[in-house]
This record gives sequence, C-alpha cells and structure tokens, in this order.
Amino acid sequence: MKKLTITLLMLVLTAGLVLAKSWGPVLPVKLSWSIPRVKSVTIAADGDTLTIVFSEAVTQGSAYDDADLDADCSTAGNDVALTYSSGDETKTHVYGLGVTIATGETCNLDFNGDINSLENMDSNDVAAIVSASITNSSTQ
Repeated sequence: MKKLTITLLMLVLTAGLVLAKSWGPVLPVKLSWSIPRVKSVTIAADGDTLTIVFSEAVTQGSAYDDADLDADCSTAGNDVALTYSSGDETKTHVYGLGVTIATGETCNLDFNGDINSLENMDSNDVAAIVSASITNSSTQ
C-alpha cells in the first residue's frame, strides 16, 4: 500500500510539473463582481446641472443612451431629460438638465438602461435606479 501511495504521489507531482511547464506561469486573475451603485445625486446652484457620484468608476457602454436617465421633479414635471456632459470612466458624471430646476423643488432620479449602458471598468452594469433622491442645491 505504501508503494502505491508513493507511486501515485510521484505521478501527480510529475503531471503537475508537465502542465506547469507547458502552460507557463500561473498569473493572478482579477475578477470583479461588484455592481456600481449611486452614492449621491445633486443639482447645482445654477439649476441646470446634475451630478451623479457612483460607488466606483463608470463608463458609457455600447448601449448607452441619454434617455436611460431622467429626473422626476415636483414642479418641472416627470421625465426631465438629462444630457451627458462629462465624467466618463470616473466616479463623477455630470449632465445638463432639460429645464432649469427651481430652488425648493423636490426631484428624484430614474435609470433604466439596457445591458451595457452604464457599467464599471469590469463591464458590470449599473443597477436600475428608481426614484433615487436628488439633493437640490439650486438657487434659481
């Protein structure tokens, strides 16, 4: 029994060395399963600019469309259009608003993008956003 165990152990070690030699060194692989989420949404003092801060850097994927995002506001109405301005591949994305948001108005953000719309650098899609609260800093 001892001879069989030693023979099997040598066989396993030999096979491992052959595989390692033919495959080359084993390189570490970084896998990310994180889903980017919204940390904050703010309307600037000008009432015309909206900033979204994500939990990690986010990029516009191949299916991105400005129509994937909209704001619903108490006075300006639902489905206020957002137009991308800057921030691709960073945590902070800036958008122009389709209307000027007045001081004191309450708003929320919706995101319903397709697969590959907004995603992190590992191609994990941003989770759907329904009625995320927006901090309104407008002085208009």
